[in-house]
Amino acid sequence: MRLQLQIFIFCGLIAYVGKINPDDTAHKCNTHLYSKTVGKYEIRAQYDDCDPKYKSRLKIYLDAQVIYSANPIDEFEFYDHAWPSYLHVSENTHQLLLVVNDRPLKNYILCLTFSHDTLVSKTQFHLLENPPKDFDNDGLLEYAGFRDWMEQYSNNPNDPMYFHPIQYVELGKAGFQIDTTLIRKVNTWLYHKIPDHPHIYPVYKPIPRDTIAKYLNGDKI
Repeated sequence: MRLQLQIFIFCGLIAYVGKINPDDTAHKCNTHLYSKTVGKYEIRAQYDDCDPKYKSRLKIYLDAQVIYSANPIDEFEFYDHAWPSYLHVSENTHQLLLVVNDRPLKNYILCLTFSHDTLVSKTQFHLLENPPKDFDNDGLLEYAGFRDWMEQYSNNPNDPMYFHPIQYVELGKAGFQIDTTLIRKVNTWLYHKIPDHPHIYPVYKPIPRDTIAKYLNGDKI
């Protein structure tokens, strides 16, 4: 298990080193402007010939004014997906959902909430790849998924695993929000205990893959 974990970390470092810093003067690829209008906002970013899939130096404009600037080294991806990129929450509140490439870690959604055209919150959650369901019967849809990769240390299904909570994002009157109540409820059922500290990942007894799948698709709730 320890050797496989070391290999995973080593591969992750290689992938991270592979990221291109936009300020690297040795970088010789041609740079291009990327622009996309989403709802009432315009997204501008840069990409180059070496890695056209990844966009960096992202800024969000409203009426030619910058209302959000991402870290220049952060990379984003734009592609077709089932979930909305823009949500009109109310007359004065809007949300933008951006896909962040976080390699070697798992990609995630950066949800930007604007109120009266001012950024009021930034939330990170998993990609909304699974079909939404009303998991807790509250009349609202939730998207289930994992924020981080699920490590598989060996081919033995009886091997223990680290704590990897299923995350739920609810779409309600306030837009997309992480459903902390449902997250705690489901993961307490799965692991029987939630870590006291968010950055401590204790080892738990094996959980069958089909059990995880049932909680992801709503059969167990």
